[in-house]
Amino acid sequence: MKNDFCINPALLKWARETIGLSVEMAAKKINVDSDVLKKWEEGIIETPTKKIKKLSEVYKRPTTVFLMNNIPDENISKKFRQLLYSNINSFSTPTLMAIRKAIRIQTLAKDILETNDNNFIKEISKLKLIDSYEKISEKLIESLGLNEDIISKPKNVFEQLNMWKNSIEAKGIYILEVGFPVSEAKGFAIYDKKVPVIVLNTNDYPHSRIFTLLHELSHFIYGEDAIDDEYSLMNFSTDDKLEIKCNYLAGSILVPSLYLKNKITFLNLNIKNDINTTLEVLARIFNVSQQVILRRIFISDYLNKDQFNSINYDLRESFLHSEVREKKTGGNFYIKFLKNNSRSFIYDVLEAYRINKISHFDVMDYLNLKSSTLASLENRL
Repeated sequence: MKNDFCINPALLKWARETIGLSVEMAAKKINVDSDVLKKWEEGIIETPTKKIKKLSEVYKRPTTVFLMNNIPDENISKKFRQLLYSNINSFSTPTLMAIRKAIRIQTLAKDILETNDNNFIKEISKLKLIDSYEKISEKLIESLGLNEDIISKPKNVFEQLNMWKNSIEAKGIYILEVGFPVSEAKGFAIYDKKVPVIVLNTNDYPHSRIFTLLHELSHFIYGEDAIDDEYSLMNFSTDDKLEIKCNYLAGSILVPSLYLKNKITFLNLNIKNDINTTLEVLARIFNVSQQVILRRIFISDYLNKDQFNSINYDLRESFLHSEVREKKTGGNFYIKFLKNNSRSFIYDVLEAYRINKISHFDVMDYLNLKSSTLASLENRL
């Protein structure tokens, strides 16, 4: 007997692709033959409605999605959609789930925030008219409420990462830290005038995460989305001129030229005769990788191109043996929850609940928490 209701074949294929499963992998999880799944997606045979619950579990979509006539609007910009779908076949499930999480948080936040456009995004968008990376970084650092003393104050790399995160999130930019394969992406930026979102990869090195954060923030200056991998970050010879701009900007924000020169003079560092000590000392002061320091020294005319290239090659070889990754322990649930979901988003949801804009059940749905866990979270914030 023919179904009264037919699942849209295009919607079925979309649900599979947006979680990064091949036909064969999906079919195995759904417990059907891969040829059968192909025929469902091609509309040759109808998908049994009794399979909706299983499809929902496997594709991590609400059952109501499979009752829709058309593919739902993901509420993202045309540019980010093009970025996503042009690369979708190269992304695994964890990467796509991180992107979906960021899109969901951005969409929910647009509904609950009272303000219109983000004032900080408005302010920094004007910086693209300035033709000097150093001047842009100077104004951006000032806008974030930072200065030389705060940036170079002794702290470990994780404290430095949190310093940058906290100052940026205080300006209404959501920052999520989620794990996915570093080979696929180191981070991404979803631009929006009201709710911009940056996602960092917890599987990446902490120094690299700091650079990625400032690189993605630089994309917002130019009003652009981005999905950045190892090729685009710290690459100054790519054909993509915007990526080069963002790389230069990230470096000048992390290690402003004036601050750099002040430290070199104050510490009386001998760059030409003892470059290794210089790199080590300055990398520790600014809490960035030695590669970032090397390029900043080169840009500031302390080294010529041949010297830079020779030292840069040696640094690349030694980098993977010296950098420390974040320990993957079970950790505190609440700390991990704040990192995964953006502290600012959580505060915005709780504030919307406080002013009776959303219900208690909405809060549990938005934050994906049980009532008891939500109560504990509120007590800790």
